[in-house]
Amino acid sequence: MSQRVTREDLENKLREVQENLRGATEEARRSGTALAIGLFLVLLGLAYFLGRRAGHRRGIVVELKRG
Repeated sequence: MSQRVTREDLENKLREVQENLRGATEEARRSGTALAIGLFLVLLGLAYFLGRRAGHRRGIVVELKRG
């Protein structure tokens, strides 16, 4: 006793699958964006602190001579 699959059944199932994919895509996009922003901020902070450290190491030395 098999049931016949109608065009409407197929369309409904396809719509359901598409909605699930859209939801998963949006979720992945949001988490990907948050990850990219976080990574950018970490790299920005790292560059700032490494730049400060390099600036302290190579300070200018001024010699004054009398005479």
